[in-house]
Amino acid sequence: MNAKSLAPFMLASTTVVIDINGEIRELVPGEVPGPGEVIVVVGQGATAATEPQIEAQLIGDGGDNFNLDLDNEIASIIEQIEEGVDPTQNEDFATAAGGQNGSSPTGTGDIERTGAETLAETQFDTSGLESQGLSETQSLTLLDLVAQAVFVGDDAVTVFETDVPWVITGTVVATETDVPTFVPQDGVAGDNGVFSIDADGNWTYVANSAFDELNIGDSLIDVFPIESTDGTVGSVTVTINGTNDLPQFVATDDFIPGGGGGEDEQLSTFAFEDGVYSFDIPENTAADVPIGQVAAEDPDNDVLIFSISTNIQNEGGEDLFQIDPDTGVISLTEAGAESFVNDFEILENVHNIVVTVTEGDGVGEPQSVDVDVIFTELNEDDNAPIFDDTDEGGVYNFEYDENSTDEYVIGTVSATDADGENVTYSIKTNVFNDAEEPLFEIDSVTGEISLTAAGVAAFTNDYELAENEHSIVVTATEDEGLGPVKTTDVTVNLDEVNLDDNAPVFEDTDEGGEYNFEYNENSTDEYVIGTVSATDADGENVTYSIKTNVFNDAEEPLFEI
Repeated sequence: MNAKSLAPFMLASTTVVIDINGEIRELVPGEVPGPGEVIVVVGQGATAATEPQIEAQLIGDGGDNFNLDLDNEIASIIEQIEEGVDPTQNEDFATAAGGQNGSSPTGTGDIERTGAETLAETQFDTSGLESQGLSETQSLTLLDLVAQAVFVGDDAVTVFETDVPWVITGTVVATETDVPTFVPQDGVAGDNGVFSIDADGNWTYVANSAFDELNIGDSLIDVFPIESTDGTVGSVTVTINGTNDLPQFVATDDFIPGGGGGEDEQLSTFAFEDGVYSFDIPENTAADVPIGQVAAEDPDNDVLIFSISTNIQNEGGEDLFQIDPDTGVISLTEAGAESFVNDFEILENVHNIVVTVTEGDGVGEPQSVDVDVIFTELNEDDNAPIFDDTDEGGVYNFEYDENSTDEYVIGTVSATDADGENVTYSIKTNVFNDAEEPLFEIDSVTGEISLTAAGVAAFTNDYELAENEHSIVVTATEDEGLGPVKTTDVTVNLDEVNLDDNAPVFEDTDEGGEYNFEYNENSTDEYVIGTVSATDADGENVTYSIKTNVFNDAEEPLFEI
């Protein structure tokens, strides 16, 4: 076994087995080595002043473990290194250190100059290990492990995966030469990343990915052999351990049903910006109809559970929003469909809930992450105009004086639309004269009602002509905008008020407008000579008196009425 073949075993706290033939293997969990085999625990990071961390035990015939004394062997190898001799250059270890008392070797190898490279060989004695029960081949392999352990620095690094690929740097030092340098390597691909090292022992490892899929207990290991310029071989080991990553909410451009089968009736869930989901929902949405969807990913867990951790409730304490725990689809509850969150005209129209995603499987305590979900109600044209300030019967009643002008405002109607649309007014049913001219008019913007010019001249403006109670129908119409145009009608009763614009009129006079009566002489004062009669067009009572009479010499009136 040569030095390069040992590189994969030069991991910190690695346990290996040397069999009776000197072959080396890693001890797998649960394995029980057989009699005559050697168990070796290897630790790196020794210097000439700090011995390699390496322990060895020989398995006896009865299965008992016997600790091996490696002090002399380790000291001898370090002494050779301090003198510039590399024990790892002897590929077959024809002889090896061991067995002698003290720290000095029995001899040093000859230095051969071969071109540009100087090689040094050692001649060690293996008798010290053989005297403890090891075979020569086992002794050579064990000494090889000890020799390979003498690299110091960052030769074994362990990190925990993060959300971004690791870039790890370190430095190793070879202690076997006065000017330790390394064979440079650039862009060496491992199983999980790329490794580079310069002549000064500065190395860099760039992981292929973030390896978020690693969970607790999972590890990835890359081992890269390194070599000093005089041929000493070691290794740099990078271990990436897994962690339990938090779930992450993500955006998606999938579509979910929005109350119908048509594509136009679906809602996109591509609504995740600045860590917040935002959805627009039409008012009057039915319960259980999807109004939004959240999505999450977790590289460590296949099962994610959605819930609403902060909901909105009605006065009865009922939740107004609900979520499918498996799909993340959000909808209104029955209570929500009947509440203010589904009626644009009631209270606020922006609603904020908090959705939580929780790990449903994996290793360790389940982790959760929250996200804000904001719903904005969209106003629908679901309200017709409503007339304000009508009487209990839902009609308007206005009185106006006869003889009014066409500029006089008889009364004003007013209507509002709960959807916020503008309202205009018109007369649907009017009153007409014999020429079919409308007698009333209305301002389409203000709702002010007045007489037309024809109405001023018509019976509608003369209490004494025809009827004095007139009824029209006014229509309030919402503007086009949110949906189909809606209208509302109202009855408006217009009653003329009589004015005293007529004097009494005597009836049954002659053509000259006079009364002529005859009476017999010698009539009594009870005899009715004649009767005058007058009426008032305004309906007022009439009384009579004699304005100009006839008098006797005593100035007494001679006629009475």
